[in-house]
Amino acid sequence: MKFNLIRKIRHLFFIAILATFCLSLNAQYSIWSFRAGPSLGFQRWNGLGSTQPLLGYHGIIGIESYEPGKTSSFYCELGYHQRGSSKHVPAFQSSNGINYDAYTIKNVFHNIGFAVGGRKTFGEKNQFFYNIALRGEYTVKAQLSQAYIGFTDFVNRFNGGLDVGAGYNFPVGFHMGFVAIQLQPDLTRQISANRFRGEDYQGNTFFFPEQKVINYTFELSLGIRIWGNLIPEE
Repeated sequence: MKFNLIRKIRHLFFIAILATFCLSLNAQYSIWSFRAGPSLGFQRWNGLGSTQPLLGYHGIIGIESYEPGKTSSFYCELGYHQRGSSKHVPAFQSSNGINYDAYTIKNVFHNIGFAVGGRKTFGEKNQFFYNIALRGEYTVKAQLSQAYIGFTDFVNRFNGGLDVGAGYNFPVGFHMGFVAIQLQPDLTRQISANRFRGEDYQGNTFFFPEQKVINYTFELSLGIRIWGNLIPEE
């Protein structure tokens, strides 16, 4: 079942990518874009206590179609995203009377993503925009904290979701700078596991609860769009 879902997602994104490139061939000009900034990741874990947001970062390169006089365009993006969650552990004293300082544990998933979507500009000078895209990701590395290490074998490497965002354009010489915020909910599970018996990081037998962990991320970006084959008029 899981492999069929992954196969369907792959086919969907392949079709979307192919359609976007075919449409972009009809565009008169192209634009390169670069954006980066902080990310705020959210996850909900079952039976392991509440979690807090993970502060991470992202970096993305993209290409966008452009035709003079049109306010809509298609784009493709390839980027690095940090997904996950964190958990604050307050200071405590052990049964042996040893005091431990407060600390924060993190579950970080290092993902490479490819997104295909559309962007629409509006406003008196087209200074505002919104966008929506389909996104596919591959988890290159999963860093689980000691309390969660038992779920390492249940990490789904392929995931997919949506990008929904908006932003503001501002001129940078002949090019265009922008700030953007993206809401990125996944439609698949980063971790999927039934209840199972295993060992914790200390080697003790432990029954790990069922998990259906989905990523939700906010990304705040500062970026620039660089005209590709568009030659400025004198």
